[in-house]
Amino acid sequence: MAKLTNRQRKEIVAEYVSGKSQSALAKRYGISQQAISQILNASPDCKILLQEKADQTTAEVSQELEEFIRNRSAYTNEMIELTQKRVISDLRNGKISVKEAVGACKVFAELTIGVPKKDTEEREQPKAINIIVEDASVEESNGTDD
Repeated sequence: MAKLTNRQRKEIVAEYVSGKSQSALAKRYGISQQAISQILNASPDCKILLQEKADQTTAEVSQELEEFIRNRSAYTNEMIELTQKRVISDLRNGKISVKEAVGACKVFAELTIGVPKKDTEEREQPKAINIIVEDASVEESNGTDD
């Protein structure tokens, strides 16, 4: 086994924390993977640095998830608005019935909110979706002027 300096041991810890595998480090430094593992376990800095890296990664993932949720919410709201307008337009133009309009809104709500696949899965808290269905019926005259 090659004799490593303290500097090399610190480099091994730093490289491991930055994501290099133990086997890659073993090849680089000409020692066994078990020797790398012993160096890492003996290093008081290794656990601290790994925890800091884990905390940093957790914070980054949390931030990305929050951004994804914000973007998804904005997109979902926009899609709900567009769908609402389309359904009302089709209803007014006689392209769909009231029953079809309500069905379309129901299907869209299920798609955007999400419905669990099984009854055993937890359901999300329902989100409020305002769907305005205006009276699109046309009053028919009986042909007489009153």
